[in-house]
Amino acid sequence: MDHLPSYAWRGPSGCGKRTHLLHFLSTLAEKSDIRFEIREDIWYVNKPTTSSDPDEEEDGATGKTIPYEESPLHLGFDVARMSMSDKIFLQSILQRWTGQQDLCLLHSAIKMRYLVLYHAHFLTDESVLQLQECLEQYPSFTILLTTELPICHRLRDYCLEIPVTGEDHLLAKYNKEQRFPATNVWMDFFQKTAEEWSQWKKSDAEMVIDLRQWIYLCLQRNLRWTDMIMYWIHTAYSIPWLTRTQRGGLLTLLWKAESGSGWKLVTSYRIPMMWEHVQLQIARYLFRMRRGGQPTGPLGPCASPCAPCPVTPLPVPSMPSIPPATPLPSASSIPPASSIPPTTPLPSATCLPPVPSTKPPPASLASQYPTGSSKASSKASSTPSYTLTLDI
Repeated sequence: MDHLPSYAWRGPSGCGKRTHLLHFLSTLAEKSDIRFEIREDIWYVNKPTTSSDPDEEEDGATGKTIPYEESPLHLGFDVARMSMSDKIFLQSILQRWTGQQDLCLLHSAIKMRYLVLYHAHFLTDESVLQLQECLEQYPSFTILLTTELPICHRLRDYCLEIPVTGEDHLLAKYNKEQRFPATNVWMDFFQKTAEEWSQWKKSDAEMVIDLRQWIYLCLQRNLRWTDMIMYWIHTAYSIPWLTRTQRGGLLTLLWKAESGSGWKLVTSYRIPMMWEHVQLQIARYLFRMRRGGQPTGPLGPCASPCAPCPVTPLPVPSMPSIPPATPLPSASSIPPASSIPPTTPLPSATCLPPVPSTKPPPASLASQYPTGSSKASSKASSTPSYTLTLDI
């Protein structure tokens, strides 16, 4: 059991992912004859110093803390509590992860602790790279995750994904304890927003002002970017007047939103721009669809709001017409060999014209080089002579 695989429980919010994870740890502790007890403590990014001299304090001590849970088998952290500082917290956790065995694990079948991360889909890409590096370098390093979104590709090869289904039991329990209505306040908020935006009667300037106030309200209540997209997806299926084709256009708009699948870092200066860009598109789309508009695309318009919309097939481009090929001549149409005229014979040797004889060298050459001269004799000897004889 030294090389236990990592696991990731995936499911909607409040369906019991943490319960399944702790049950896995308790079963593992029971098989190893270890008492499974969870206690809570505070994790410091930099260990606090007891010295009064400020020069002896650790560099970069910012006083950032986060609550965590601990047992003989795991250390558990909630990424949602790290507030976009998960890179700093995770770096501190991995640096202080000694890798040494606990005294209670020396004589057991388990030789390592699990690093447990709840709401792991809130991790940024840099934190994912740190986890991937540790998983590659240390065979005894294993992680347990809970996530609402599919696990990212960098950790997919190391974690076995376990699906968990069910209702939001955590929200129902909280509403019962606080005597709140058994409803999801955020879902009611988004459904009301969709109804208001689809019947907008103000000017564009007033719309932008109200839209920014709506975004500020969501950010002030710490609504995450990925949570906002998921709430709009659930709202798209709850709007009664949206046809199937119109709903598909709204889902396509949300699908194209940047960093909508989690496991990404959205920098703070880009958050307002991204929120305004997506919310303005949603508002304009709902306003246009409420007035009978149809999304542009290969799908045709719906027959009625209630009946399923028939899908119009994609137009096939017309191919240029190709003239028919000329048929080959049949065997009966080929003329017989006797009707083909004979070919013209080649001319015989007697018809060839006679070849003229070679001419003697010009007299100017003999006068230039007199007889007995070495240049004349060498020139004369170097000039070839040709004789052509025809036997007819």
